[in-house]
Amino acid sequence: MPHLLITIVAIIMMSIMTLATINYLPADRPVVELTRDLVLEAERSTRRATERYGLDHGTLPSNKASLVPDYLFEPARPHGLEWFIGRNSYDGLNSGTWLCLTGSLSAAQAKGASLAILRLSPDVVAQGASCGLAPDQSTTIEQTSAAITIWLMLDSHLEQ
Repeated sequence: MPHLLITIVAIIMMSIMTLATINYLPADRPVVELTRDLVLEAERSTRRATERYGLDHGTLPSNKASLVPDYLFEPARPHGLEWFIGRNSYDGLNSGTWLCLTGSLSAAQAKGASLAILRLSPDVVAQGASCGLAPDQSTTIEQTSAAITIWLMLDSHLEQ
């Protein structure tokens, strides 16, 4: 009988210790990590495709149709968001090709996109109401942002 009582007390003590020391993962962690990975992979693959296109054609691509499917498989996108590729200029002298993620970001997607852009140069990222905006040194993506632009390559780099 004393052994049974000691066993029950030991089980209760172990249960209390287990419950007290559990570190729960944040519920949004899978979405944060997936968004981060998708943004970084889309940036890498689209940048490489843009460089190959530029070498083959002597000019940079102007839209997604220029790259897909000959140079690039369309990048996977976070749920509910869209990728766009475009070309324009900013500051009157920088002209180039950009990749843009648009849509209504959830809090977890905004956190994942922020983690991704921290790995990129702040000189290539912009956020705002539309795609193709000049880089604005963004380091944190707001949940309300409608468009995140990542500049891939400028014409001046193609000429070098």
